Amino acid sequence: MGFGEVGKEPIDNVHFYSKSDLKTAFKMKKYQVSSLKPEKFHEFLVRVYYDLEDQKHQREVQQKAEKCFHEWCKNPKNTFIDCGNSDSVKGKEDDDDDDDDEDEEEKENEKTSSSKIFNDPIHGHIELPHLLVKIIDTPQFQRLRHIKQLGGTYLVYPGATHTRFEHSLGMAHLAGSLLKVLREKQEKYIKKIKDIKKLGKKQEKLKKKQEELITEKDVLCVQIAALCYNLGHGPFSHLFEKFIHKAWPGGRGDDQQPGPSEEKKKKEKEEKERASEKEKWKVASIWIFLDIVRNEGLNTELTNKDLTFIQTLIEGDYNAAPENKSFLYEILANNWNGIDVRRWDYFARDCHYLGIPNSFDHQRMLKSAQVCKVKGTNHICFRDKVADNIYDMFHTRYTLYQQAYQHKIVNIIEDKIIKALLEAKDTLEISPISEYISPDDIKQKIENITSSSQKCKMPPSEDEKTAKFIKLTDHIFEKILYSSDDKLKDARKELEDVVMRRLRKCVGETRLKETEEKEVAFKDDWNKAVDEWNKLHPNLVLHKKDFSTEVILLDYNKKDENPINHVYFYRKNQHNKGRKIRKYEVLLPLCCSSNLPLQKLSTY
Repeated sequence: MGFGEVGKEPIDNVHFYSKSDLKTAFKMKKYQVSSLKPEKFHEFLVRVYYDLEDQKHQREVQQKAEKCFHEWCKNPKNTFIDCGNSDSVKGKEDDDDDDDDEDEEEKENEKTSSSKIFNDPIHGHIELPHLLVKIIDTPQFQRLRHIKQLGGTYLVYPGATHTRFEHSLGMAHLAGSLLKVLREKQEKYIKKIKDIKKLGKKQEKLKKKQEELITEKDVLCVQIAALCYNLGHGPFSHLFEKFIHKAWPGGRGDDQQPGPSEEKKKKEKEEKERASEKEKWKVASIWIFLDIVRNEGLNTELTNKDLTFIQTLIEGDYNAAPENKSFLYEILANNWNGIDVRRWDYFARDCHYLGIPNSFDHQRMLKSAQVCKVKGTNHICFRDKVADNIYDMFHTRYTLYQQAYQHKIVNIIEDKIIKALLEAKDTLEISPISEYISPDDIKQKIENITSSSQKCKMPPSEDEKTAKFIKLTDHIFEKILYSSDDKLKDARKELEDVVMRRLRKCVGETRLKETEEKEVAFKDDWNKAVDEWNKLHPNLVLHKKDFSTEVILLDYNKKDENPINHVYFYRKNQHNKGRKIRKYEVLLPLCCSSNLPLQKLSTY
C-alpha cells in the first residue's frame, strides 16, 4: 500500500506549469511543497487469517487467536513488526490492564448477542440486530445477491445492477428507523399525560395502553418481515411472475408432478378466491422464511404467534391486525395509501442506480410520522406540512415507471427473456413453489416448527421443491445462453437476440383518452388501419402479423384518484388527532388532477 512508486514521493513524477509561463513544464522543488506530508509514502501490512469448520467454537478460537496475534506483535524479538515510536508504545502494565479490560468485554459480549453494521450506499451505515444477521447469513437469503432488483432493466440502464439483497437490507433498516421514531413520539406523549394530574385513574389505564402500543418484539417482527419480504422472488424479480402467468395460466406450478386431490383443489380454490389480491411470490417468501427458521433453529427465539404475525405482515393482511396494532401493517407494504418503507427504499435506490434525479426526501416524512387515532383505529399519520413531499413521492413513482420500469426497450428485452424461459422450462425444470402452497400448508408448517425446541424436519418432497427454487437466480440467463443442448436451441436464440440487439422496433406511442385498458380493441383498430394503408399503398404492403401493441398505465398509485385522499395528517397543536387534509390546504399538481391515469399505446 502506498502513494505511488515504492521509495519515491508521488510528487516526484508530476510536472507543473506556472501562471507566468504556461508552456514550460518543471518539477516542484521540495521546499516549494507544504511540509505537512506523511512520514512514509509506502507501507506493508500483514494480515493473519484462520479457517475453522467447527462453527460452534469459532468465537472461542478467534478470541484466543487474537490474543496470540497481539502477543506476537508485542514481542520485542519480533523484527518483522513496526510498532512505531517508543513513546507511543504502552508499558507492560498498561498492556496487562488492557488485556483485563478485553477479557471483561469479551465475557460481556458472550452474554449478549451482537448486531452487525452494513455500509449501504443509500442509507450509510445501518445496524441490524443479531437475529436478522442470522437470517442474512443463510443460503436462502444470500441467493438474493443474484436476483436483480429491476429485472432486465440493466440491459438498458448500465447502472441498474443492484439486487434484491441490498433492497431487503434497506427495507429492514427503514422499518426499524420508522418504528424508532414512532416509539419516541409515543414516549413523549406518555410523559405529557403523566404531567396532567386531573386524569386520575384514567391516566394509568391510558398509560398501559400506550406503553404496549409498540413492543420490542413488534419492532423485531416487523424488521424480520421487511428483511424477508423479497425471499420469494424468482429470476429477474417481477419478470418471473409474468413468466409464471404465461407458463401456467391455469395455476399449476409443475406439469411433471401430479396435482392435489379434487377435494384439496376445491378447498384451495376457495382460499385463493378469498386471497386473490395476494401476490404469489409473497407466499414463496413466507415459505422460504419458515425454512430458514426451521433450519437455523430460530424457533427457540420466535413463537407461533411471532411467525404468524410475520406471515400476515408479508401478506399485507390488514384484517389480521391485532387490536390497536393496525398501523404496523402500514409500515412494510401499505395497501391503503402506498406510503411504506418498501417504496421509500426502492425509490431512492432505483433513482441512484438508474441515474434519475430524485426530488423525494423519505427522511423528512419518516421524521414527521406519528401514530394517531382515526375513527377509533390507529394509523400512521404525517405532519400536514409534508403533504407536498407526498406528491413528490408519487411523482417519483410516476417518473420511474415512465422512464425505466415501462421503458419500451426494457419491455421488449424482458419479453424476449420470458420467451426464453418458456422454451427452457421443461428442459431445465423451471417451476415456482407458490402454486403448491395453501394457507393451511403455511399454518401447519408454523405449528410443526414451533411444536418442538429442536430443529424440525419437513417431508423430503417439500424440501426438494424448495431446493430447486432456491437455485433459480439470474444466472439462468447465462445457463441458457452458453448451453450446447439442442433442446435449448430456441431459448438460446431469444437470448442471443437480446445480446446482439436484434430487437423489435417501436413504431410509435401515443396517449389515450380511455380510462380503462382495452388492448384487444386497440389492436383490432390498428389492424384496420393497416388494411386501409395497404389499400392506398399496394406497393408498400404492411403485414399485420408483424405488429404487436401494448397499453401501459402511468398513474400516481391510485389510478384516477388523488393519492392524498388516502393519507391522514396531524396538526402542530393536535398531535394525537389524525385527519384528511383539505384541498385548499395544499397545492395540487396539475398532473394529479387532469392527466391521470395516463395510458400509452405503443406499436411494435
